[in-house]
Amino acid sequence: MTTVELNLLEGGRPYTPIWRYIGYDEPNYTYTPMGRELLGKLAGMSTSAYHARCHFLFCNGDGMPQLKWGSTNVYSRGAGGTPVYHWDIIDQIFDTYMDLGIIPFVELGFTPQGMSSAPEGTEYQTSALRRGWSYPPENPVEWADLIKEFATHCADRYGRRRVTEWLWELWNEPDIGYFSGTVDEYCVLFDWTEYALHSVCPWARLGGPSTTNPGSPAAGRFLADFLAHCRDGVNAVSGEPGTRLDFISFHAKGADLIREPEAPKQTPTVSRIVGHVDAGLEIVSRFSGFVDLPIHVSECDPDGWAAGTRYDNPNLEYRNNEYYASYFAAVMGSLIHEPRVDSALTWAFEFEDRELFEGMRTLSTNGLDKAVLNVFRLFERLGPLMLNGEVASQAPEVTLKTLATRWEDGRLAIMVIAHHDDWDVTGTVTVSLVLANALNSPYRLSTTAVDSVRGNAYASWIAMDRPKFPSESQMRELRDAALLVTDETSVTPNSDGSITVTLTMENRSVTLLELNPIRRA
Repeated sequence: MTTVELNLLEGGRPYTPIWRYIGYDEPNYTYTPMGRELLGKLAGMSTSAYHARCHFLFCNGDGMPQLKWGSTNVYSRGAGGTPVYHWDIIDQIFDTYMDLGIIPFVELGFTPQGMSSAPEGTEYQTSALRRGWSYPPENPVEWADLIKEFATHCADRYGRRRVTEWLWELWNEPDIGYFSGTVDEYCVLFDWTEYALHSVCPWARLGGPSTTNPGSPAAGRFLADFLAHCRDGVNAVSGEPGTRLDFISFHAKGADLIREPEAPKQTPTVSRIVGHVDAGLEIVSRFSGFVDLPIHVSECDPDGWAAGTRYDNPNLEYRNNEYYASYFAAVMGSLIHEPRVDSALTWAFEFEDRELFEGMRTLSTNGLDKAVLNVFRLFERLGPLMLNGEVASQAPEVTLKTLATRWEDGRLAIMVIAHHDDWDVTGTVTVSLVLANALNSPYRLSTTAVDSVRGNAYASWIAMDRPKFPSESQMRELRDAALLVTDETSVTPNSDGSITVTLTMENRSVTLLELNPIRRA
């Protein structure tokens, strides 16, 4: 048995809700019916806003939603090579965000076709890396002009007050094939981007470099070189030392799962993500002028390939069930205690016209909520103040984390997270929560869980013999199975003023306990 001791008179510190960030490759999915529906679900979970980040915002193409690709045609060249800006498609994306109360995490990229320095004949309209869109702009001044025009358009259309809330980030993973240039070329591009954005919106928050796992040597060097440039490198625009940097971003992934239909078993690990975040924080700590900057883990996921399916790699089946849900909770439960981390963005959304539970990294499948989306809902039911908790004894077979929160009026919300990285290790764990110094009154105890059967439609889908395209009646049954169910009872403090609650949890599960004092008349 694991015992967790909580003193309700200790702690009560504010904390950062780092989970309210999501992202996806396909910007044109934003305004499809299912895209809007999912964003609406996220927006409706909380009185505070979610942030959304997506790739390919500046790319050229037909503007149609496609797997792992997007286009808006914001830039082209007219007669005589003069720039022409088109905002109609990108407005659909940002209008949707504004309509739903989503805050844009604006990823500035990639290079429009007419600006690219790619060799002649390089393919452009494809999601494959190191294609025309990945090359730096031939002329950084033209890029700066695009940034100015876009920032001006956004401020005029949505208002400076709303745009002040946004985060702006240059590129995605420039240390690998998303950027066919060097770290020096990225730094030059960042200088011109910073100059252009802040000349129009001086209050805008711009960061980078959104590199891959900092614990990897090449990625760590890129991050360090970029920070050194921003600290005292020669600015490509002004010629003076240093470049304004408003926040630092990098990514962290828990496994490297590739297309391998006969792949052997390989599970993600929570420790790998935490290790990469720790490595990134250590690199930042070398730069004294930046240690107080916000740090955004602008992709934080169990693996690095959102668009892969269980057909591409059988290990990706985990994304369909409670494994992904408890993994997400365990990572957030680890990073939420790191005060230097301001966000941990989940790179998962939805894909159009796919089989149900195809294994892609999503929050919903054909409009059906996955278990992981229900864990987002549980996080949103936590209180605003974090209590100090102590694990007095730990069961060895599974990792347990407890997030205990409260409100000023005495209400409590306690999340208990059980996760085992090996999905073949099944079983249960017993947790005893001892809450000291409770109010001298009974409490209404509400218990809500996500596990293999609760808040999880996957088991029902398996019982239906895995229909790829369920009937309407089957979808109704699955939607019912996906709903969170709350059980209610009451508890009374012991003679010493403590409350003890005992739970039996599956090895991969998340339980939320809500305790509401019952006031005597």
